[in-house]
Amino acid sequence: SSGIYAEYGRLDKRLSGSAVIDDPFNEVLDLFMRDCVNTWYHDISTDEEFKYEVRRTIQAVVVNLSAMLRDVDFISLSTGQLLTDMTSHLLIFKKTLER
Repeated sequence: SSGIYAEYGRLDKRLSGSAVIDDPFNEVLDLFMRDCVNTWYHDISTDEEFKYEVRRTIQAVVVNLSAMLRDVDFISLSTGQLLTDMTSHLLIFKKTLER
């Protein structure tokens, strides 16, 4: 169990490569672990490995998402198909309200 605490200390908390994003995200992740995992898990087990793996898995998902988002051209996305789709959606919504 003390090995897991040592591993947690070595857990790489860099997620996106930007401290402006990573620091607040890690704070939210700490709160999530405290409020949504630790609250029930301590009743089941004292083994810290599960909590370590939950956090490591969430961080891996965020790292992969961050890497994928780096390749997105947000300017063309927001001015291209997304804008067309949003306009279409709003027109359909407006027609639905008029019925």
